[in-house]
Amino acid sequence: MKIHKQRQKQRVDKPYIKEIDFIFYNEMEIRQSILDEQTKARPIIRNASKVSDPTPSEVLGNMYPPPVLAIAIKDRKGELRPIKYPERWLIVIDRTYAWCKRQEGCHYEVARRRYNGEDYHKTCEDLHIDKSTASRVMDDIRTYAALQAAQYHLITID
Repeated sequence: MKIHKQRQKQRVDKPYIKEIDFIFYNEMEIRQSILDEQTKARPIIRNASKVSDPTPSEVLGNMYPPPVLAIAIKDRKGELRPIKYPERWLIVIDRTYAWCKRQEGCHYEVARRRYNGEDYHKTCEDLHIDKSTASRVMDDIRTYAALQAAQYHLITID
């Protein structure tokens, strides 16, 4: 049974912020898609005796760079939305959460709760912060994530 997360309404003037939010909201689906791609079986190469030989398969896999992975995830409308370079996006997510943990205050908790679909009223109540603090923290988090994403050429900031 899949739980549908309620996404919070927001006023976003910058398209790259929408992209970042979409990626963070769909972190688990991206991780699962990458895992599925990585665990696909390599072709079995057999030697002259018809015995499977993993060495040629490994050598061939190491000779050529892995293909650029592109996945598609359903958006709120149920339409498939392609995501290029999902591995890079996971680096952005991981670095952003690591940065949040290093900050004074509740950055990590606010980000995790937000992207897990928790209502901001509950977050504010549980963390004993007001709405403006939660909003400011999310702005800081999105800005840091945008800088990371720009560094990996995932977005352009105009």
